[in-house]
Amino acid sequence: MSNQWRDIVRQHELPAISFHGLRHPYASLMLAKGVNIKVLQQQFGHANIRDTLNIYSLH
Repeated sequence: MSNQWRDIVRQHELPAISFHGLRHPYASLMLAKGVNIKVLQQQFGHANIRDTLNIYSLH
């Protein structure tokens, strides 16, 4: 996947960011749109919702 992602970034002249690096912007956007934090916890595979909140909550 990483090679495909690099190709997409180059092809569309996007800022250099790893595929994994998309997690924070994605989580911030979803939280701003009112997505339930439990949904993000499940998507990210965190065992504890507190971990999700600590990493991705808007301060």
